[in-house]
Amino acid sequence: MNKFFTFLILLALYLPVHQSLGQSEWTQITDHPSNGIERSFSFVIDEILYVGGGRASNNINSNEVWAYDIETDNWSQKADFPGQARRNAFSFRAGGNGYMGSGYNGTETLSDFWRYDPQSDSWTYLGNFPGGGRNFAVSISGENRAYVMSGRLNNAVHYNDLWVFDAGSETWTMLDNFPGPVRWLAYGWMIEDTIYIGAGCDLDTCAFDDLYAYDLTTGVWEEKEPCPSDKTTGGFSFSIQDKGYYVEGSTEATSIYGNQMYVYDPNTDNWSEEVMFPGEIRGMGFCDVVGNKAILGTGRNYDLNQYYNNVYTFLPDVLSIEEYGKSSEVTVFPNPVSDIAYFNVNPSNGSEIKNIHIFTASGKKVATLANRDFSLGIPMGSYAPGLYFCKVTTKENKTYSGKFIIKN
Repeated sequence: MNKFFTFLILLALYLPVHQSLGQSEWTQITDHPSNGIERSFSFVIDEILYVGGGRASNNINSNEVWAYDIETDNWSQKADFPGQARRNAFSFRAGGNGYMGSGYNGTETLSDFWRYDPQSDSWTYLGNFPGGGRNFAVSISGENRAYVMSGRLNNAVHYNDLWVFDAGSETWTMLDNFPGPVRWLAYGWMIEDTIYIGAGCDLDTCAFDDLYAYDLTTGVWEEKEPCPSDKTTGGFSFSIQDKGYYVEGSTEATSIYGNQMYVYDPNTDNWSEEVMFPGEIRGMGFCDVVGNKAILGTGRNYDLNQYYNNVYTFLPDVLSIEEYGKSSEVTVFPNPVSDIAYFNVNPSNGSEIKNIHIFTASGKKVATLANRDFSLGIPMGSYAPGLYFCKVTTKENKTYSGKFIIKN
């Protein structure tokens, strides 16, 4: 065994449990190529962020689409969206394509639905969204499925429905209605097999601070700990490595703004404060996740009538030895591994593994493994050599963590 892997083994075994592998940090990146824009749509395909539409600082809706490469910190223009220019649309990634629908063209709410193919840089009209036209819906991307919920048609009509889109068949199915009040400008994210939604406004209340969870396996809604902020309209929300994040928007759609970030831990059902957003206070910008970083920006401050085009990344301090280095929880054999790895929970007590998430030492998730017989082992030959962390969830929905090394 060479000296490098000997060092990695010693590091994995003896690094103190309190030592973090990083600190949460904000970084300003290249501005969005506009003079300021709000209410855009966005999705991420193969680590490339796409941002399009929205209302520009000249008060005119845009049909431009731009792609951002986080590796080069560069924006490049893509084919214009061929439908009606709009703001307030929902959008998501599923099955390797981007999707966008509904929104407002300046005079009426739209209900059309479109697919974007990144290989051909082209858009295809897929008919109308069966839930009807709406603005400011919550949309959540998945691997082959995505979810759309809430929103409003106009001042008098708001929604609390939940829809799932299957990218394989490109069909929609309505799920169980959200049990809280109807709303728009809410936040939402997905962690494991659970969707979270909260905050936003209805006709009479701004802003809600609640949070609800919908278990996709059981079809059951459950109310959770409310967000500690009162500025829960039009902010930025996302999830990274099984925690939900919210950056404050405003107390109403056009009122008092904030820049505090909060993080929600579903394991404890608690919120805590994170590093504040360093940019100008605002709402109604875009937000998405590339790898282990959130990318968010643009937007508008209605009090100042100021549009923004600046953009930031956020890297959370989520991977620490304290959280993922408890070697007694998960055994990986052999360790170091060069080919097939076997994962076992300690003690197993007959528990079957439901899924395994694998992270690099820098915190980037590189694999989500599910729907397989884990007793047959997991091939590891395609991963780069180095130190890795794993999070194992059993079919009883209990979570355990561990670490292992991959060698040539």
